[in-house]
Amino acid sequence: MEFIFSLTNYHSTLFLPQISRVLEKITEMSSRKRFPRIWKYIDKMRVKRKKGKSKQTLLKYKILGFLYLFVGIFLIVPGFMDPEALFDVLIFGALAIVFGFRLIKNDGTSTERPLFKKEILLKKERRTPYTKAANKFLETYENVESESIQFSENVISFSKEPNIKYEEIDEVFVTTDFYVILWNERIVVLQKKDLKSSSEEAFLDFLSSKIQKSYHEMIV
Repeated sequence: MEFIFSLTNYHSTLFLPQISRVLEKITEMSSRKRFPRIWKYIDKMRVKRKKGKSKQTLLKYKILGFLYLFVGIFLIVPGFMDPEALFDVLIFGALAIVFGFRLIKNDGTSTERPLFKKEILLKKERRTPYTKAANKFLETYENVESESIQFSENVISFSKEPNIKYEEIDEVFVTTDFYVILWNERIVVLQKKDLKSSSEEAFLDFLSSKIQKSYHEMIV
């Protein structure tokens, strides 16, 4: 069985956010192996901080919900007294009450969701120190149109690099658009769309069986 990638141009809009997250994950995994006790403490503090943040956010939502409920009642009472003249006030009051009840009944499952869609639109792209590293890494893929990579039964063959054996592979990461293969402190990034005449599932099953370990799936 063979799987062939015919490389095409890499697009920075897809490459940078996804590969920067992979580089961050690789660094974290290496650090965890070297300093397990430190990371155990970090994980413990993260869980504690997340729980505290969730409780604070939930309390804010409850307070805001009661505020909307108070405003809604304040508006809906005169609206009921004269619905023809104060129809708009009646509608706004009813909406405020409904929104207030939704916030008060929030059980914490939506505490991380923005209240307004505008908050989503204003959210800035996530940039980290690894974005710069990913951008520099992208430069190595500027002229790859004539290159190909073949995954055969025994080795991985590169058109411009020495072959590597599957036992040399340390880790495999799968993002939304890329396969990232790490071996001997080297990295190769393959675009999913460059895989010819095969499915993603078949390729990943083949690769997992060859390296005798599962891949890391990262939906970025």
